[in-house]
Amino acid sequence: MRIALVAHAFPPDSVAGVEVCALRHARALQELGHDVQVVTAVRDLRAATGSVRRRDGTGVDVVEVVNNHDGGGLASTYECPPVEAAALAALRGHAPELVHFHHLLNLSAGLLPAVRALGARTALTLHDYWLSCARDGQRQRADFATCDRVEAATCARCLASSPQLAAPVERRALSAAAAVGLGGLLQAAHRRFPRLGAAVLAALRSPAPPRVTADDVERRATMLRAAFSAADVRVAPTRFAAQRAAEAGLTGEVHVLPNGAVETEPVPFVPRRRRTIGFIGTLAPHKGAHVLLEAFRGLRDPDARLVLRGSGLTAPVYAAELARAAGADPRVRLGGPFAPDDADRAFAELDLLALPSLWWENAPLVAQEALARGIPVLASAVGGVPEVVGEPWGRCLPPGDVVAWRAALAEAFAGRVFAEPLPPAPVWTATRAARALLELCR
Repeated sequence: MRIALVAHAFPPDSVAGVEVCALRHARALQELGHDVQVVTAVRDLRAATGSVRRRDGTGVDVVEVVNNHDGGGLASTYECPPVEAAALAALRGHAPELVHFHHLLNLSAGLLPAVRALGARTALTLHDYWLSCARDGQRQRADFATCDRVEAATCARCLASSPQLAAPVERRALSAAAAVGLGGLLQAAHRRFPRLGAAVLAALRSPAPPRVTADDVERRATMLRAAFSAADVRVAPTRFAAQRAAEAGLTGEVHVLPNGAVETEPVPFVPRRRRTIGFIGTLAPHKGAHVLLEAFRGLRDPDARLVLRGSGLTAPVYAAELARAAGADPRVRLGGPFAPDDADRAFAELDLLALPSLWWENAPLVAQEALARGIPVLASAVGGVPEVVGEPWGRCLPPGDVVAWRAALAEAFAGRVFAEPLPPAPVWTATRAARALLELCR
């Protein structure tokens, strides 16, 4: 079967959970004998929005569509005619019988109904809460308060400070730089000096931040509901995510299907001393690494170790503050991000994984990866996490509660928990998930 996967970003440029999940699903489908193509978005100030290029650095045929968010405003984050046309042309060339949408951020919501018009079956995975939240699908405001209820006026005020929306002055400055051939230089400089880049962008935004109205938010919600409801098959990796989609007005059945992004069958848990705990994820406030660090530093165990791994490009100021706090404790080590194919090496040094998130995580890949390798997980009891991390292979804790996290770490280091042998955790592989999704589509 000819199958296309659509994602908002893709490795090696982006290695967050959804992107890695899409990569592993693509590889699993190829191993099952299917003809697979990935269509994704990329930001590149050296090229025009809507331009297309191909690459194959991951063993998968990838079509990248450039989206520099030139249009501005909230609409540009979910409705971009040049990007939609380019992506649709790429899909038409592949002539897929099935198109699996992992995410439409950076692309265009109209792509989903347009693909159906081509005669292809469509599947949609709800990896997060983008349907109801334009701030990166996190359901969390700029002050990190969780949005239990969605109100258009509140969303409009929140989005004025969202990094996903470019302010008018910011857009003009970036467009001018791109026009004189400095776009690539700016991107390289931002990667090399992220804190400076963040400061410059903040200065460009301050005179006139993006203007978003409640009507803009309502229009987005209406279009996304219609687009998402058009999918032939809708799946969510947790019941929690399926319920949030229903609350947001998504019509039709949402099947709960584990996203199963691990590559090998889970292994049994072997008893051993738990001395090294690791955090793997984006170094940004909503991921809660500071909570873990504060809890760990309150322990006096000289043999305990903490490893913090992840990219600080998303929140460079936060990452720098975290590094300063970590530097005060010789037991703490900072590591950078790693490629998906290097996951074995990154997990090999850990005895325990921590997921101290403060937002509604859905079905975090990093927790599944640890559990599949026989590594227990301490996680925040948020979102869909309790459906993924359960006793006896892991434990869920109150989010942001430093005292509770410190007590749980002390128990693990002392061998009072996670000390007995256990059968493999019930984690799905990418191959199993791919087969299950194909069966639903049939």
